[in-house]
Amino acid sequence: MLIKSLSLDNFRSYPKKEFFFSPGINVVVGPNTAGKSNLLEAIFLLSFGRSPRADLDREMVKKDEGKGNGIAFVAAVTEGSEERELEVAVTQTGKRFRVNGVGRRLGEFSRHFYTVLFSPEDLNLVIGSPDLRRRFVDLALSSVDGEYAHHFSEFDKVRKRRNRLLKAISKEEAREEDLGFWDAKLLEHGSPIQDKRKVFFNDLNSQLRDNQLLLSYLSSGLTAERLLSERGREIAAQTTLHGPHRDDFNFLREEGSEKRDLAAYGSRGEQRQAVLALKEAELEFVDKKIGSRPVLLLDDIFSELDEGNRARVFEMINGGQAILTTTDVDNIPAGIVPSVHTISL
Repeated sequence: MLIKSLSLDNFRSYPKKEFFFSPGINVVVGPNTAGKSNLLEAIFLLSFGRSPRADLDREMVKKDEGKGNGIAFVAAVTEGSEERELEVAVTQTGKRFRVNGVGRRLGEFSRHFYTVLFSPEDLNLVIGSPDLRRRFVDLALSSVDGEYAHHFSEFDKVRKRRNRLLKAISKEEAREEDLGFWDAKLLEHGSPIQDKRKVFFNDLNSQLRDNQLLLSYLSSGLTAERLLSERGREIAAQTTLHGPHRDDFNFLREEGSEKRDLAAYGSRGEQRQAVLALKEAELEFVDKKIGSRPVLLLDDIFSELDEGNRARVFEMINGGQAILTTTDVDNIPAGIVPSVHTISL
């Protein structure tokens, strides 16, 4: 899996810019605010059809410049089983996708190019909020499993509709009996999500065993019985209390027959080692699913790591393509520097 070139038009800080990448390690060097993260965001967009950080699509459109029509274009030439031209047009209200000039739905578009992103935020996976850990799981699974992506999208819609109904019931503006339909829909899409997450964690744990690391999946336990028994509490809270949106997972260090929770009892060094092992396992998971090494995107993480962990990150590349950003090329291990393709901003 490779990205050969990237063209940005009216995207974020770029009025118009083109980049070319080598098949190996590409290092994007520049000061803060130079647009390094914007470049990786564009590549991520071509892979997932969404931004890793923008809440609204229009945030990706460069303001007051470009074509004057409020549209940003991101295009690339990629290579997997064959060479393809991918394009995303970002408007004020949404996105349009093309593959080799032909319009595609998101589900079809996102099956042509695969990436794994490693950002400084990921270093807080162990001690960060459950939202951060759920986001990791959802991105990893949605990228390679179309059914998961479908159920995840539909579950979110159902949950929001159900929450509106719960609020109306609490105000005596709707009947409790009306929840039956939405409970069934919640189970229809929520149960497959949790089933697939269980398989995902089993797969990751089989890879993490050598690191004496175990991921403990904490499912909220979505069942018809629980929805019925918790109905009164949900009406009072005016929100859905059970489902994939409430799942979490823990990082445990296995020490003989004992298991130590790294969030509560791990050093900062152990926590970072666990995250590095997790990202490596994610790479292997995607590789196995698509039969090709995904492009590794590393967003300015080297200033957060010591020399030993920097070297470990480069071992993760394992002959694949990587695009990384840094403010200082000195953060790159000296033995790697001669073989990298440098892009200066």
